Amino acid sequence: MSRLPVYRIADIPREKQLHEGRMTRYSIRTKNAQIVFADIVPQPMGSQRYHRKPHDHPHDMLLIVVKGTMRMEIAGEEYDIGPNEVMDVPAFAMHRGYALGSAPVSLIEIFSPVRHDYIHLVAWQEEAFGDDGVPWIRKEHNSWNPPPGP
Repeated sequence: MSRLPVYRIADIPREKQLHEGRMTRYSIRTKNAQIVFADIVPQPMGSQRYHRKPHDHPHDMLLIVVKGTMRMEIAGEEYDIGPNEVMDVPAFAMHRGYALGSAPVSLIEIFSPVRHDYIHLVAWQEEAFGDDGVPWIRKEHNSWNPPPGP
């Protein structure tokens, strides 16, 4: 067996200025899974729930909150997830999530299989894999939309 890679998290390229500069994320993958790290600055109170529209995807997702609090809305139920808590979001579950309160949030999302729509986050690993993940079933589901106007 050839030597297995070891990655330094500090060296993984960051995608910055997402969602009006409120999110930075970075990712690493294997053949069958992808992990996404994200740091989020919450929107002002009152507009938080409007920044993500409900969406689904064909990927199992584990959401791990490292710092702050996330609210997940899944199939009409609300779940507040705090530090050191993990939520299992099944494939095809209609959901949305947002930072709750005024404190920044750090989270980790683990997806299986690899997300086609997040493949740009792992382009730095292209030489190791040479594929583009598993495509979304519903490409029209862009999970970001701006808050409603005044």
